[in-house]
Amino acid sequence: MNFPSFGDAAVYDQLGRACADALRGRGGTVFDACYHPIRPRGIALVMALPHLVTSDPVAADYVMLALNVLFFALALAALAAGLEAEPSLWPGRERRLLLASFAVLLPNLVSHLPVRLGDLPSLAVFLVGVALGMRTAASRLEARPLAVRYAVMGLLCAAAVLLKVTYFVYGLVFAALLLLLDGNQTSERRRLASGAAFLAGFSLTALQFLDVFLHTGHLALFDAAYMLPFYQPQRGLAIEAVFFTMPAPGAYTVRPDGPLGFASLVALRLFRGIFGFEWAVYRGPAHAPPLLVLTRGGLLCAWGLVLLWAAVTVAVARRAGRPLAVLLVTGGAVAFLTAVLGHTELRYYALSRAVWWLTLAAAGAWMLRRIRARAARRPEAT
Repeated sequence: MNFPSFGDAAVYDQLGRACADALRGRGGTVFDACYHPIRPRGIALVMALPHLVTSDPVAADYVMLALNVLFFALALAALAAGLEAEPSLWPGRERRLLLASFAVLLPNLVSHLPVRLGDLPSLAVFLVGVALGMRTAASRLEARPLAVRYAVMGLLCAAAVLLKVTYFVYGLVFAALLLLLDGNQTSERRRLASGAAFLAGFSLTALQFLDVFLHTGHLALFDAAYMLPFYQPQRGLAIEAVFFTMPAPGAYTVRPDGPLGFASLVALRLFRGIFGFEWAVYRGPAHAPPLLVLTRGGLLCAWGLVLLWAAVTVAVARRAGRPLAVLLVTGGAVAFLTAVLGHTELRYYALSRAVWWLTLAAAGAWMLRRIRARAARRPEAT
């Protein structure tokens, strides 16, 4: 089987090789070789591991595949554990929850398995933190155990940041949403204490700021100067990134063929991210032309489906218990932030898309349960 990869995947491979050589003492220093201007040191160490296990490049690919399978298993176990705390689903039916988690995660993460990318490791660690938040929202905890839980969640979100820097924003927004939804926050004093505990754990991200500062002299999450060549005027209008390998490897961003407001641009990104799908990050032929022909009908369809997604997410979150509500609003917030920040690869929406599928499944299960309950009452009424 051939899994083509280039672009980001090739950069990750080069970073891993250089870091592994430095760790083995074969050239360069760990300080420089394991550093990348926009990719944290944590993911450099993950990418170095296959090359530390074997010097055979083909065997290293399989080691990386095995690591990705382990990260997928971690994400699967985390989601199932979080859903176990939701009373409105299948209480006591852990096997069903595991199967539901598998059904929504596998199609959305299968494209991540055979390639070197930072998305799957960071998502898996972040999802462990979200699952802990879901279980915390379902519990009744005293002040000290509650603060410990929030500190651990802060550490997990910080670990995700050290694998992919975009989780800096995602982690802070998740914490803010959890503080609003967690029933343990019975007073402002408790809420402030829990927030402080989360930030204490999250302070581990200072390592990333320090690393960038020591290499650039600027206190920042990543080296903005490295990204300057990629900031082209048309990049801000990108709706989706397309990677293809046939007839030759290449990539481009899909842009509108005419003027488009920022709100509609975000709506189109959300439409493609939530309702799009890909079996592979690096496809065969390109699946979309570089210019999207804007029509009134197409734009209304995109807006309508995005508003439907938002409305159903909010409705199910209000109907659900606190644990599921934490997952749904976190998935929605991650999707919205991804679209606003201009990250256009479909793989960035994997978590949010899986949560959307789970939202539809939960809504369908509740409707079916209500229909069955009504059908059971009819014979009694007659």
